[in-house]
Amino acid sequence: MRPLLISLLTLATAAIHFRFFISDPGGEVIYGLNALGYVTLLVMLYLPIPLFANLRQPIRWLLMLYAAITIVAYIAVGLLIGEWTVPLGPLTKLIEVILIGLLWVEGLPRRVL
Repeated sequence: MRPLLISLLTLATAAIHFRFFISDPGGEVIYGLNALGYVTLLVMLYLPIPLFANLRQPIRWLLMLYAAITIVAYIAVGLLIGEWTVPLGPLTKLIEVILIGLLWVEGLPRRVL
């Protein structure tokens, strides 16, 4: 269940960033790259690609770091230029915080009873 929720949240934040890219492809390339990064990391994390089989944990950490950097960048840019993309910006950041939490829990060692 958790991988499905992580996948949906990752695709949701990628879709929102891609929407910003589509609205102005020339000036908003960073949003397109951000969406591509989310989808790429999701594919590396869950698709059964032998090349990534032993790298699931580092990829999980990388996806958490990617989401965290996206949150920090949103806040930094918002503070610098005073422009906030409301309501999609804060909604996306909430999705990313939840995503980080789910990835964190998924990466915890499983307890065997």
